[in-house]
Amino acid sequence: MSIEALEQAKTTLEGVRGALGIYSKTEVDMTLGMLDRAIAKYTSLDAICQDLQEKTYTQAMRIAELEAKREWVGLTVMEAVELELATNHPREFAAAIEAKLKDKNGF
Repeated sequence: MSIEALEQAKTTLEGVRGALGIYSKTEVDMTLGMLDRAIAKYTSLDAICQDLQEKTYTQAMRIAELEAKREWVGLTVMEAVELELATNHPREFAAAIEAKLKDKNGF
């Protein structure tokens, strides 16, 4: 049952309450109380569901951003030559290339 149906039932009961006898009014009042509690619970659950949907969407967007492929940025010929000239040993050259690529690619 939807919240609209619960609210419609409550409105209908409130409308006919005045035409009823004392015993029927008591039963209607009890039913109205139950409807109020059901509406409050439904509204609370609806708010929780809405919050979860928003959080799920936000998390999905974050995951999509993280999973998006980054375009790898390499070295230009000039950068490679500069690194080669700045180093004296092949291992230094390799380490310099690695450091430069990490810097350019945000690692």
